[in-house]
Amino acid sequence: MDWLLSRLAISLIHLAAERNDFSVDLDLLPMKPPILNGARGLSVKGQEPGEASYHYSIASLKTAGSLKWRGNTHQVSGASFMDREFGTSILPRSIRGWDWFGLILDNNHEVMVSIIRMSDGTMAETSSATMVFPDGAWRCVAAVDLQVEIDDFWTSQATGARYPVHWFVRVEPLNVELEIAALIKEHELVSATSTTINYWEGPVNVSGNMFGQSVAGHGHVELVGYAESAGGKF
Repeated sequence: MDWLLSRLAISLIHLAAERNDFSVDLDLLPMKPPILNGARGLSVKGQEPGEASYHYSIASLKTAGSLKWRGNTHQVSGASFMDREFGTSILPRSIRGWDWFGLILDNNHEVMVSIIRMSDGTMAETSSATMVFPDGAWRCVAAVDLQVEIDDFWTSQATGARYPVHWFVRVEPLNVELEIAALIKEHELVSATSTTINYWEGPVNVSGNMFGQSVAGHGHVELVGYAESAGGKF
């Protein structure tokens, strides 16, 4: 796939990608400042020094451009979410993988949830959630404040992995209760030859309550470590 990500101006991002009979050409305008996840952008994964990565997000990007599919070009607009994590560390083998949620809500809030899963299936204490407020301010909460209930699964015929596809997430300090459901259950990326691991990644719908008011939205979920452990690989 040919792709390009560039900055056209101080606050304008251009994204273009093309493969076979599909292409996108988008301009993305950040509506809020970048969010530094973790401790000043350092997201801790394990207990040993170096078991961490740098992680930032731009949670609100006004998006407009075109999408081409099978010879037909469509003008599109909406809201996008940019998330970037990088580093040189390898996850400890005690960690199985992670569940990451990037959610854009219709009340001009964004919610990110990062669940680090241990090899025994429990939630690591390094898990966290972040809410971005309409003015760009944000608040992070720790794993002890997260409650995640899985209501449905999908099993891959390709790898045999059993992925969650329907969740109820509660973050009491942020006064938020959300129901999150995959738009397409069959969204596994069988890519062990390129990324070294198979994983699930796809769009979701969101509904629920925040501050006592009904809220809806959409988002993106990444599920790693269900087909095989990510410990020692990332």
